[in-house]
Amino acid sequence: MTSPFVEQAVALLSDRSIASSPQILLKQALDAGMPPGVKRYLLAEVVSFLEDDLRHLPHFGRLHPDAPGIAHLRLTFLRSLAGGYQMSRDQYLNLLQEAVAFTESYLTRPQWTLESFLFEQEQEVDLETLQTRLAYCADYAYFGRLLEEVLVRRHATRVARADFRTLLARIDDQIIQQHSPREFALLVKPLCDFLLLKNAGLDEPVPLAPILAFFDDKKLKILKEYVESICRLRDTTALSLNQLRQLVEDLESVKKEGNAEGKSEDDPAAEKGRATVEPVPVPPAFPAAVKEDVSPGVADRDGTASLPDLRSLIGEKQRHRFIRHVFNKDQAYFFGVIATLNTLHTWDEAAAYLKQVYFINRLDPFSGTVVEFTDLVQQRFSREADTTG
Repeated sequence: MTSPFVEQAVALLSDRSIASSPQILLKQALDAGMPPGVKRYLLAEVVSFLEDDLRHLPHFGRLHPDAPGIAHLRLTFLRSLAGGYQMSRDQYLNLLQEAVAFTESYLTRPQWTLESFLFEQEQEVDLETLQTRLAYCADYAYFGRLLEEVLVRRHATRVARADFRTLLARIDDQIIQQHSPREFALLVKPLCDFLLLKNAGLDEPVPLAPILAFFDDKKLKILKEYVESICRLRDTTALSLNQLRQLVEDLESVKKEGNAEGKSEDDPAAEKGRATVEPVPVPPAFPAAVKEDVSPGVADRDGTASLPDLRSLIGEKQRHRFIRHVFNKDQAYFFGVIATLNTLHTWDEAAAYLKQVYFINRLDPFSGTVVEFTDLVQQRFSREADTTG
């Protein structure tokens, strides 16, 4: 069953390309303003059709696949012919729907889609199969390039599904760590371009749900929860690239402050045995239109009242205890939650947010340290009530 977006995109792209014609050449489709991912899928699929036919021709079938240069020459030959491939209306529309659905999945959940598509039901594939299937993917080109580099360095001829999954996660971790907030936001641009079916401007809003799915695929739990909670509080279901960049900058600054504050408290012995936590890319912040101050003394909506910064209410020993027992030793996650709580204006909002955090992390809200943390958060709002009452 296709999503409403896929149906709408197919309708629009078919109008741009085949319109009411009974048939179409691949070249006409590729020249019709298609997203890069859709173009790449259409071309790769037509090349696959032609290659399958070519292999079954008697004389071409006698070409040894391992003969020097044969694979490259065959691919070049087929790609040069592909533009003249003629499709009936029904064949083209079916292929276009496949291309749009695949591109939506790949851009939204690249790791999951790559693994599913490259391996299908197999647990291991050879490098030629891997390269052939990667030809269907236009965006996030760093995946294919870095994969090839690593596999060539290993002198690998085959790759197992589990190894591929680990390798893909490591590539994503490194890419995320090496990008500034602005660069990280631009990693999402191919998805934004696709959702708008045009070159997305930096201030053009796109639906939030696919962006959150993108973060989820990259195991960016803190970033996902932070962006989701801020957008929910602002009653918005859309986000622009500039707004995402701003969110990433704000949360990153909070994370750096937290790292600086907690550095002296870390137990080296505990750190040595600590499991690696999921990557936190340059985390999030507010666009100019929605930005609020989360520094000590957070201004309320009317600009008159002031709520204390939670960081000023938590002692060093408490912070160390909360990170260890409530946030599973994940200091970055702790400061991400604190940053979100600092943007809230009422205890009801905070209680609803904490309920979600505890549920997601399977925490007992009535256990000792969790109750202590909840009570401390509530103090932030009760202090405000005391000063204004």
